[in-house]
Amino acid sequence: MDQVKKKMSEEMKKMVEKAFKKALEIADAFEKQEDLKNRTAKLPQNSQQFRGPRRKQLELIEELGRTSDDLMELGRNSFAVTPQMAQRLGDAMKKMNES
Repeated sequence: MDQVKKKMSEEMKKMVEKAFKKALEIADAFEKQEDLKNRTAKLPQNSQQFRGPRRKQLELIEELGRTSDDLMELGRNSFAVTPQMAQRLGDAMKKMNES
């Protein structure tokens, strides 16, 4: 019984670590998004200089989507991801898509 308890504890620890790593990846994506926003804020909307940032924006959205999917999968298999975390992640993705 102690071995089973120990193994479950180790598995839960691994899941929490994975969730934490995913959260850090999400924070990194948001930081990149903020940087992109700051770099393009003063450009005219019809500027040719938007091509690169537009491409980068799509890459960030895809990266966030993959990370989000991974985090949601972790949430299905453990208590490492709370419903509140999932809701905030969904809200953040919506805002990134809108930008």
